[in-house]
Amino acid sequence: MTDYTEDLLRYSAKLQELSSRYATERMRYGKLDSELKLVLATKIKGYMEKKKNIGIELAMLQLVSDTTLPIQEMYKEMLLAFNNYKALGVLIDAQNSCIMSLMAIMKYNRSGEFSVDK
Repeated sequence: MTDYTEDLLRYSAKLQELSSRYATERMRYGKLDSELKLVLATKIKGYMEKKKNIGIELAMLQLVSDTTLPIQEMYKEMLLAFNNYKALGVLIDAQNSCIMSLMAIMKYNRSGEFSVDK
């Protein structure tokens, strides 16, 4: 019978690392999103004069195209943080699946019969 304790500990440590990185990227995205929306709020009336039903995404793109490099860099960083935290979320889910599988195998090895409690 194989003991998967070492593997379980390794996957758990990786899960903690990924979760920490996820939180950092999610907070970075939220901060940049908030800052850009505050800038957008100062310009939205002008955009709405050109297009009455302009959506937030189109208005944001308009802002980025109308403004200077710092706003464009912030938008780029916001998109990067968004994609990073989305990708980390997928990795976290995969890590959780590995942990659950190992726990099920360990339970099976201990009891000799397979059952997954919820």
